[in-house]
Amino acid sequence: MNKKSLLITSGLVILIIWWVASTVAPATRSSIEKLEPLAIQLNSVLAPEGSDEKCLENGCPKIAYVMGNNALTILSKDGWSLTSDPDAATLIWCRKHRGTRHKRRRQIINQIPSPLPIGDKAFLSRHVRVYDGVMNTTEGWMPETIILTTMDEMRWISSFSKRPEAKGIWIIKKTSQSMGRGIIIVDNLQTWVRTEKYSQIAMEVSTGDRYVCQRYIENPLLLEKRKSELRLYWTIASLEPLIVAVHTEGQVRLNSEEYEKGDYANPRKHLTNAHQQEQHPDFQNMMASGELKWTFKKWRQYLQSTGVANATINNAFTSMKLALVRAVNATKTHLISKANTVGMFEMFGADFILTNDLSVYLTEIQQGPGLSSTDPVKGKVIQSAVSGAASMAYDIMTRRQQKTPIGEIQAPQGYEIIINEAVVPNFYLSRDPP
Repeated sequence: MNKKSLLITSGLVILIIWWVASTVAPATRSSIEKLEPLAIQLNSVLAPEGSDEKCLENGCPKIAYVMGNNALTILSKDGWSLTSDPDAATLIWCRKHRGTRHKRRRQIINQIPSPLPIGDKAFLSRHVRVYDGVMNTTEGWMPETIILTTMDEMRWISSFSKRPEAKGIWIIKKTSQSMGRGIIIVDNLQTWVRTEKYSQIAMEVSTGDRYVCQRYIENPLLLEKRKSELRLYWTIASLEPLIVAVHTEGQVRLNSEEYEKGDYANPRKHLTNAHQQEQHPDFQNMMASGELKWTFKKWRQYLQSTGVANATINNAFTSMKLALVRAVNATKTHLISKANTVGMFEMFGADFILTNDLSVYLTEIQQGPGLSSTDPVKGKVIQSAVSGAASMAYDIMTRRQQKTPIGEIQAPQGYEIIINEAVVPNFYLSRDPP
């Protein structure tokens, strides 16, 4: 092929590439965007010029770009107009963390940049240990926890298992798993460290997986002879200033079988997780009759009927709120590790096991709690919790733009503000929730 022919051929190839890029590629990209708009569009969002002035004058319109059908249903009922264009949205609601970007001056997004310090069981336990040491906190508010994230820690638990204080029941969880999957309960730690399961976990830890080993609460509060846990929903409405609110209504989850010591391989007796209870042969009927999910009101009435004083129940709720204050304070320097967190908020779940004398233990904080409305108890709570979380973040954004005091924010219906560092800087344990 001579030089002239080569040039002509090259030119034709370039023309074909240009035609594909300008016709086929946009059509393909459009199809992908319809299937998964968030992943493609959000990472390149830039704030247009002049858009903030209108918000300063009139307040930004309540327009939401929503990922996920459950959140979409909830927010549309709450008066948010929906858009398929994230650039036009005031609120961006994501299903999962995707490292997305937003226009910090006139947009809010339901993702804080670094949730793992509080949402990962191992990281939270490590930060709490440091925090309790600094604050000289001796009272238990989380179960005794052994962190298993390095081979040194795996060897340490093997040595620890020989001590007298290692006796008792322990529950072992993989930090990356949820819904009760992969949990094992052991009644003899010294025997367990010689098993194949210990070796398997050690192998996983050596490749980067993380586990925690928590002391099992052997005297749990029983409701109709069954083990239970309380789920609270709470929101970090702002990181700077730090504003945290807890939803005052949650759900009480009951196991499907009566509690008894022993038979620890039976999750329907020992794991207070809805997914694990689904294995019960009569699960659907039990859910329909309300046996497995209670409101806080029903929980309170049941306790009162057994002779528990109302003041004791109120103290348990106060202890749960203080546990969240401690968890946030233990991790806040890690949560606020990015340069700019304006407009970022996030809703979490928190699970509590209570003992038979109503002592409170925070067992887990769940990042990205499920928003499905599979039962009436959860459905009502989730609608209010999501709506309130978005409302608080929107109020803070509006106050920031209009230069009105952020500290004067009022909790939306169903929420109670437990940390407001715009009013009380360095909100620590010595203070009761406002």
